[in-house]
Amino acid sequence: MRKLLVAPIFSMICILLTASIGNGQHHFEITPSISVSGEYDDNIYLDPDDEVSDYITTVTPRLSLALVTQHTRLEAAYSPSFVWYNDEDENNTTRHEGSLTYGQQLGRYLRLDISDTFIKSEEPLETTEGIVGVRHTRESYWRNTGEGSITYQFGAENTLSAGYRQSYLQNDDPTVDDGRDQTLFGNIVFWINERNGLSFGYGYTRADFWRQEGLAGDDYVSHEATARYTHRFGPHVSTWIQYLYLDTNFDGQEEDYWISEATLGYEHTFSPRLSLSM
Repeated sequence: MRKLLVAPIFSMICILLTASIGNGQHHFEITPSISVSGEYDDNIYLDPDDEVSDYITTVTPRLSLALVTQHTRLEAAYSPSFVWYNDEDENNTTRHEGSLTYGQQLGRYLRLDISDTFIKSEEPLETTEGIVGVRHTRESYWRNTGEGSITYQFGAENTLSAGYRQSYLQNDDPTVDDGRDQTLFGNIVFWINERNGLSFGYGYTRADFWRQEGLAGDDYVSHEATARYTHRFGPHVSTWIQYLYLDTNFDGQEEDYWISEATLGYEHTFSPRLSLSM
């Protein structure tokens, strides 16, 4: 399948205002912004047999509101995107993206985090929350993802966390799968000393699919486990090796599979804004 090819024409981001109102105990942060972008897409429907190209202009205003206190932060953000197609103007639309995040320090070592994200779009290539989806139309879809987690800190850099995540997808196209996936996850990070650290993670996912017309994909259950060792050569240079195991079992006729993968990485931080990872 041919990938989406996008060539940016221009991109302008203008921060209009950032205001902070309050006192030492709590304050509000208000941040409006706007971005304007243009792109050329040589295959807007991702159809290898009948390619259709177009120029697309997008204007995206955004407003973020945050309430910050000594132990909590509550933030809401919303950004509609007004989209115009030069030739295929029947695809003109308004995308929507909104988010709500809440974090609270429950005690000296215990923290609660809750978040919810809503996205409505017509883009056929979806890369949301680590999910990759491909469609061959420009009909709209929306996805809502919510997550909650609790983290316990038992050292300067040692943490133990557990949480739950749910993602719900609804498509306007009746021939495309709708779905819901739910994940229970846990992670532990433990530094043996200043230079050597270990981390382990596990996730259990249950995914269900349905559609209005035709046969939907098989539901599945997956187990994912990771183990990682990190070594610091100094405050700015580190290497790591990670092992991942993923086991996926389908309810229907699709073939079950498993993945076993080892990766090696290197990171050099030159400044707070400049780093090299490979």
